[in-house]
Amino acid sequence: MRERRAYERKHLIQCLPVFDRATNTPLGNLVDISPEGIKLVCPHPLDAPTEYRLRVELPTDAFRQAFLDFDARVMWCMQTQNATGFAAGFHFQEIGKEEMDTLTGLMADFCASPN
Repeated sequence: MRERRAYERKHLIQCLPVFDRATNTPLGNLVDISPEGIKLVCPHPLDAPTEYRLRVELPTDAFRQAFLDFDARVMWCMQTQNATGFAAGFHFQEIGKEEMDTLTGLMADFCASPN
């Protein structure tokens, strides 16, 4: 499959829990991030294209707020290589400057350095 991302994904060194704000249920863990979207590892498959109202729990020792809210759409979902869950790619929908600043902070401080 041809890569269509405009930005390189950054892998988080610490998985962060992600919830569906509409139902307050856990969706999975944030593992990758880019300026355009995120990747979650989830216990169950997610339908694409579906828009979610997401909440990410932030490390409270590094951020002023305890969570980050934004809307994103599932673009794809597939079983993980080890078949223990599912990986789902999300594209950000409307996201404010403050939220993008927090995501940029996550990329700078909580992502693995490139090899």
